Amino acid sequence: MRLVILCGLVGVGSIASAATLNFDFGTIITSSGTPGGPNPWVSVQLDDVTADTVRVTISHHATSAAGQYVDYLNLNVASGITTPTVNLVTNVNSSFNSLSYGTDSITDASANFDLRLDFKNAAANRINPGDVWVGDLVSSGLSVASFDELSTGGVQVPAMLHYNGFANGGSAKLAPVPEPATLLGLSAGAALLLRRKRKS
Repeated sequence: MRLVILCGLVGVGSIASAATLNFDFGTIITSSGTPGGPNPWVSVQLDDVTADTVRVTISHHATSAAGQYVDYLNLNVASGITTPTVNLVTNVNSSFNSLSYGTDSITDASANFDLRLDFKNAAANRINPGDVWVGDLVSSGLSVASFDELSTGGVQVPAMLHYNGFANGGSAKLAPVPEPATLLGLSAGAALLLRRKRKS
């Protein structure tokens, strides 16, 4: 997970900002098969486009794993945001199905999410290997920062993606790979605990 804020001066006392949040889905939460192709298998990028509008870009990286597709994407949203609408930008293979929204209303693999983008799973309408889907989420007050949240429940992750269509008929629930800064923080915490334990 990475939130990058780009700021530039526009005039006296005013600052315009644009932000990007990246999720590289390469961590398996649950699976009944093995994903094929390069890891991360799918990347999702969120970008501030205009006020109240966040662009979602889903890139399916697999090139050699025929049949694997993106089934749905779960996201967390900060409180106070009303149900977003979806404006389709690049609806590859007419794949978009629906949006579900409600605070902690989506339970998946022991985690509770607020928003789900659901995609079609008929062979002709999938987000297939090599495909890129783009859509804008629109709601008053919505920005990239609205999605920099963790799920509640037994599993706390910033997002979860259902990856379907394995050769054995299986699928996987994927979470983003932690960013190096997050891993560094976890390593430092573990080292501190180990140091305290040795002093005891």
